[in-house]
Amino acid sequence: MFFKVKPIDSFLLSSFYELGMKIGKFPKLHAFISLFISLLITVAPLLSPYELVIERSAPRLWNPTSAQTFKDWKESLKFGGGELYPAFLVVRPAELEGNLLTADLMSQILLVHEDIVSEIGDPSEEGTFETWCVRGGVDGEGSCVVGNFLALFNYDVSNVPELDEDVLAMVNAMDEHSPVEAILGGVERGENGTVLGASSLMLSYPLLKSTSPKFPLYESVLVSSLSPSRFPLLTVDAITESTLDNDIVNAIKMDMPLLFAALAMVVVWLALSLGWDRKHLALSALVTTILSLSVALGIQGIMGWKICSLNFFVSFVVAGVGVDDMIVIDDCYQGLKASSPSSTPTELIAETLSKAGVSILLTSFTSIVAFMVGAFTDIPAVVYFCRNAALSFTWCFVLNVTLFPSLLVIDERRRSRGGEGGGEKAWGLGLREAASVALEKYSSLLSRPTFKALVFVVTLSAAWVCREEAM
Repeated sequence: MFFKVKPIDSFLLSSFYELGMKIGKFPKLHAFISLFISLLITVAPLLSPYELVIERSAPRLWNPTSAQTFKDWKESLKFGGGELYPAFLVVRPAELEGNLLTADLMSQILLVHEDIVSEIGDPSEEGTFETWCVRGGVDGEGSCVVGNFLALFNYDVSNVPELDEDVLAMVNAMDEHSPVEAILGGVERGENGTVLGASSLMLSYPLLKSTSPKFPLYESVLVSSLSPSRFPLLTVDAITESTLDNDIVNAIKMDMPLLFAALAMVVVWLALSLGWDRKHLALSALVTTILSLSVALGIQGIMGWKICSLNFFVSFVVAGVGVDDMIVIDDCYQGLKASSPSSTPTELIAETLSKAGVSILLTSFTSIVAFMVGAFTDIPAVVYFCRNAALSFTWCFVLNVTLFPSLLVIDERRRSRGGEGGGEKAWGLGLREAASVALEKYSSLLSRPTFKALVFVVTLSAAWVCREEAM
């Protein structure tokens, strides 16, 4: 085993050393090549016959593809030569405690129905309900198929009685033939079993799924057009296969300030670690994060792979991992520089990559393999997330051993020429010295029996508290 591993180790050391020598001799060229290749892969999907497809259907994202339930669901949606795409509306009174089965509310619900079948959408843009509805007839060219509770009024607002009692009478007549609980929620019944009220109603509008780019536009317009200002007595929520994904997208939008704050903290921390006079070098963390994510999307676009909204949460992880590797490289470089002050930046970066490069490769490889294994699970959303993370981590490693060392050499040459901050700044050195002193004191503290006993007692106490909370 020893004789098999040693040549590989030697090969990696020599490969990273040679890479470091090339970077040290031509840092600007290697920085340009890294940036150019990253940008090229990012825009490559525009030239690819495939396109980046975002899967937004919740059942297709979160159901195991091998599960019989998922297979039955897909089978149930087959219609003629296409696939049904059910759209549901959940209608409730604007007042949560209200009764939906009143003349005023039923009239407004029928206005919602009229908007859907005849008002919402533009025939020349995203289309209308007539464009995407399921049609009856032998050849599928008949009128749009609509079947829901509003058939009780023949889908005509003029057929709604003026009195609430008459509305309830019509509902109870329907209930005698088919229990209304199948379509009404929160049904309230009297002592004799008659329906007295209901708190919600579900309306279904079957659509025929299409690969046309206009179809998701129509769905978006359908969901956004149900404005409370037009129907003040109602709360109308649309439920389609993509509404869950809409919530995820909204969550991502809400978390964007957190991402920017995290990136800002990463850049500031890296600037403090490197030395405040090298704050421009710290901005490479931001560049590395953005390029890693964009290259991962570019590769998936080239391959024609699907992605989902969950993919964008990878950015939080990549930002932290990229900075870790940068700090390792710079720390190794500064250590070699202190021990060999006469060495040139080219020699130092070559030695740095030969020492730190293998460690970074191994740590990055374990993360990449973990996500690659996750990409073989049976849940599509997890597959898309893990695949995107594996690609992002891979390119993050590539940039950390090519782009960052190039920028590091360029910055070192600037400093050696007496450029801005040619000497060491107190902030950078102070942070490292403080961390070193703190860790030294902590390690000495760990060797004391009293501290060991304290850690043991605290651990047991925490475990007991967690157990009590769980019970």
